[in-house]
Amino acid sequence: MPKAVRKLSIKPVVSAKLSETIQQFISFKEAQGMSERTLSDYTNNLSKFLLSSEQDSMEMDSLEATLLSYLKQYKDKSPVTYNLRYKNLHCFLAWTVERDILKANPLKRLGLKARKEEGKIRHHEPDTIQKLLKVIDTATYTGLRDYSLILLTLDTGIRPSEAFGLKIDDFDSAYKKIQVRSEVAKTRTTRELPLSTPVVELIKKLISVRFEQFGDLLFISCDGFPLNRNSWNRRLTNYCKEAGCPQVAPYDLRHTFAIMFLRNGGNVFALQKIMGHADLEMTKRYVVLSESDIEKQHTAASPVNNFIKRSSRVKRLLK
Repeated sequence: MPKAVRKLSIKPVVSAKLSETIQQFISFKEAQGMSERTLSDYTNNLSKFLLSSEQDSMEMDSLEATLLSYLKQYKDKSPVTYNLRYKNLHCFLAWTVERDILKANPLKRLGLKARKEEGKIRHHEPDTIQKLLKVIDTATYTGLRDYSLILLTLDTGIRPSEAFGLKIDDFDSAYKKIQVRSEVAKTRTTRELPLSTPVVELIKKLISVRFEQFGDLLFISCDGFPLNRNSWNRRLTNYCKEAGCPQVAPYDLRHTFAIMFLRNGGNVFALQKIMGHADLEMTKRYVVLSESDIEKQHTAASPVNNFIKRSSRVKRLLK
């Protein structure tokens, strides 16, 4: 009599939990050395995404339903607000595909894409910057610090968060440069920024009037605390109100540097390196904006103006 075949007990595969997968992703980003700001964005946005999910599951149907529900909340928000959530989710879901947790990115399956961010780049003309600088009292420590920070940004296009993380040792007055260390750079890549002589002199003066107990950070409050985006934005707002000029935000100074750099004949590849862009895509947006005033510049700078300066002469020529 043949022996009875013993049936093997096959346990069903248990799908990964969304909450656990998100935590693994955040840990991965921490190990990569992402900045605190970037980690905070990922954590906040993915936590809200998790809360909007009815099931703690990585099943495709569940994820697609949650994505539609979650992103629908931001349909009336600005492209910048919407795209931050979208990009955080896209990065997370692409990571799960790379690790075979998902077979495909549900965002792509749904056909959801980032929105066009028209008008995101906001820069200012020289007269606005001149009005702003004019009201700053450089006879005080905070005034000298703010004046130096504005001109440093206009000279290098450094990001506000990168400037707040600069240390005195990052400044090299002899070679007229300042180093953005990898740990404070947004792209986590060290870069050196050339400085103009007036900016070098300002920073030297700022260092000379600092209190020793301020520590090694270059830009510090009069109470010894590091500057941050909110406090810096408030100070710029107050200066603009006093000057009676349009509001200048911290990032506007970076954009203004880029536009004026190109207007003055700067090379687009040099601009990419100075600003710390990972590729040319962002840099090209400044190129488009700088080219938008070609017509105005041509009207003012055309050599024809040296030969025919009055409209009456043009009329005589056309008769």
